[in-house]
Amino acid sequence: MFVADNFFDVPIFLFAVGILGIFVVRKNAVLLLLSLELMLLGASFNFALLTFINDDIIGEVFALMIVIVAGSESALGLAIFVAMYRLRSSIDANCLNNLKG
Repeated sequence: MFVADNFFDVPIFLFAVGILGIFVVRKNAVLLLLSLELMLLGASFNFALLTFINDDIIGEVFALMIVIVAGSESALGLAIFVAMYRLRSSIDANCLNNLKG
Protein backbone atom coordinates (compact mmCIF):
# COMPACT_ATOMS: atom_id res chain seq x y z
CA MET A 1 0.00 0.00 0.00
CA PHE A 2 1.22 3.47 -0.90
CA VAL A 3 1.58 5.90 2.00
CA ALA A 4 0.99 9.54 1.06
CA ASP A 5 1.90 11.43 4.19
CA ASN A 6 3.77 14.41 2.76
CA PHE A 7 2.60 14.36 -0.85
CA PHE A 8 -0.48 16.44 -0.17
CA ASP A 9 1.65 19.32 1.10
CA VAL A 10 2.46 20.62 -2.39
CA PRO A 11 -1.15 20.93 -3.66
CA ILE A 12 -2.27 22.43 -0.36
CA PHE A 13 0.61 24.93 -0.51
CA LEU A 14 -0.23 25.90 -4.11
CA PHE A 15 -3.90 26.37 -3.28
CA ALA A 16 -3.08 28.39 -0.16
CA VAL A 17 -0.69 30.66 -2.08
CA GLY A 18 -3.44 31.23 -4.66
CA ILE A 19 -5.99 32.17 -1.99
CA LEU A 20 -3.45 34.43 -0.30
CA GLY A 21 -2.68 36.09 -3.61
CA ILE A 22 -6.35 36.80 -4.25
CA PHE A 23 -6.82 38.39 -0.84
CA VAL A 24 -3.55 40.35 -0.81
CA VAL A 25 -3.36 41.58 -4.42
CA ARG A 26 -6.59 43.33 -5.29
CA LYS A 27 -5.46 46.07 -7.65
CA ASN A 28 -3.38 44.20 -10.21
CA ALA A 29 -5.64 42.14 -12.45
CA VAL A 30 -2.81 40.06 -13.91
CA LEU A 31 -1.73 38.88 -10.46
CA LEU A 32 -5.36 38.04 -9.66
CA LEU A 33 -5.44 35.85 -12.76
CA LEU A 34 -2.12 34.26 -11.78
CA SER A 35 -3.44 33.51 -8.29
CA LEU A 36 -6.51 31.86 -9.77
CA GLU A 37 -4.27 29.76 -12.02
CA LEU A 38 -2.27 28.65 -8.97
CA MET A 39 -5.46 27.56 -7.24
CA LEU A 40 -6.52 25.54 -10.28
CA LEU A 41 -3.04 24.01 -10.52
CA GLY A 42 -3.21 22.91 -6.89
CA ALA A 43 -6.63 21.34 -7.42
CA SER A 44 -5.54 19.47 -10.56
CA PHE A 45 -2.35 18.26 -8.87
CA ASN A 46 -4.48 17.01 -5.97
CA PHE A 47 -6.71 15.06 -8.37
CA ALA A 48 -3.68 13.56 -10.10
CA LEU A 49 -2.21 12.52 -6.76
CA LEU A 50 -5.47 10.90 -5.70
CA THR A 51 -5.53 9.02 -9.01
CA PHE A 52 -2.08 7.65 -8.27
CA ILE A 53 -3.11 6.58 -4.78
CA ASN A 54 -6.48 5.02 -5.69
CA ASP A 55 -5.25 3.51 -8.97
CA ASP A 56 -8.15 4.72 -11.12
CA ILE A 57 -8.46 7.13 -14.03
CA ILE A 58 -11.27 9.41 -12.83
CA GLY A 59 -8.90 11.87 -11.15
CA GLU A 60 -6.84 12.22 -14.31
CA VAL A 61 -10.01 13.01 -16.27
CA PHE A 62 -10.92 15.71 -13.74
CA ALA A 63 -7.36 17.07 -13.82
CA LEU A 64 -7.50 17.24 -17.62
CA MET A 65 -10.82 19.11 -17.45
CA ILE A 66 -9.34 21.55 -14.93
CA VAL A 67 -6.37 22.21 -17.23
CA ILE A 68 -8.75 22.82 -20.16
CA VAL A 69 -10.84 25.25 -18.10
CA ALA A 70 -7.70 27.01 -16.83
CA GLY A 71 -6.40 27.48 -20.36
CA SER A 72 -9.64 28.93 -21.66
CA GLU A 73 -10.00 31.11 -18.56
CA SER A 74 -6.53 32.58 -18.97
CA ALA A 75 -7.09 33.25 -22.69
CA LEU A 76 -10.38 35.00 -21.99
CA GLY A 77 -8.88 36.93 -19.08
CA LEU A 78 -5.95 38.14 -21.15
CA ALA A 79 -8.33 39.23 -23.92
CA ILE A 80 -10.30 41.26 -21.37
CA PHE A 81 -7.06 42.78 -20.08
CA VAL A 82 -6.04 43.82 -23.59
CA ALA A 83 -9.44 45.44 -24.13
CA MET A 84 -9.17 47.20 -20.77
CA TYR A 85 -5.65 48.43 -21.54
CA ARG A 86 -6.77 49.84 -24.90
CA LEU A 87 -9.64 51.65 -23.22
CA ARG A 88 -7.98 52.95 -20.04
CA SER A 89 -4.20 52.62 -20.69
CA SER A 90 -3.84 50.73 -17.40
CA ILE A 91 -4.68 47.33 -16.01
CA ASP A 92 -6.34 48.23 -12.72
CA ALA A 93 -8.85 45.79 -11.27
CA ASN A 94 -10.89 48.66 -9.83
CA CYS A 95 -11.63 49.94 -13.36
CA LEU A 96 -13.26 46.73 -14.59
CA ASN A 97 -16.73 48.28 -14.37
CA ASN A 98 -15.76 50.62 -17.25
CA LEU A 99 -16.02 47.71 -19.70
CA LYS A 100 -19.81 47.53 -19.38
CA GLY A 101 -21.43 47.55 -22.81
